Amino acid sequence: MYASYFEKDQAVPGSSLGGHRHDWEHVISWVNQSTDQVDYVTTTQHSSQVTYTRSQVRFDGSHPKVVYHKDGAGTHFFRLANSNDEPPENHYHDWRYPPLVDWNGYPSTALRDTLMTADFGSATIKITDKDDRFRNLLNASKPSGIPFDPWA
Repeated sequence: MYASYFEKDQAVPGSSLGGHRHDWEHVISWVNQSTDQVDYVTTTQHSSQVTYTRSQVRFDGSHPKVVYHKDGAGTHFFRLANSNDEPPENHYHDWRYPPLVDWNGYPSTALRDTLMTADFGSATIKITDKDDRFRNLLNASKPSGIPFDPWA
């Protein structure tokens, strides 16, 4: 599971209407350990999530292509890339992969613990055990038919 933080989610550019401070969105790559390939991808969309099969996902090598999408008049969420997203809408015109921090790779456990217990308002980070968020998201988005129990 990957968690991405955004300082602000704004519905109307230049206005405080329809937006909020802090946004967390998540992507889960469901990897088949016998083939070592991504078989499913889950993206969060505000407080819900959608899980897709491999055939629905566009890849850049082994990386699922995911877009931080402006939802019409609403705010942003993650969605799968489609053919209209080529080239990507950024000044690099290529797919960007933010630096990752492993759970055990934070500069300190104190920093990690501070981040995991911070109050982000209605935006919630799911890679924490607080309120079983991590396991609940995994359970809610788990593809049917795979032998995985988030509580095991």
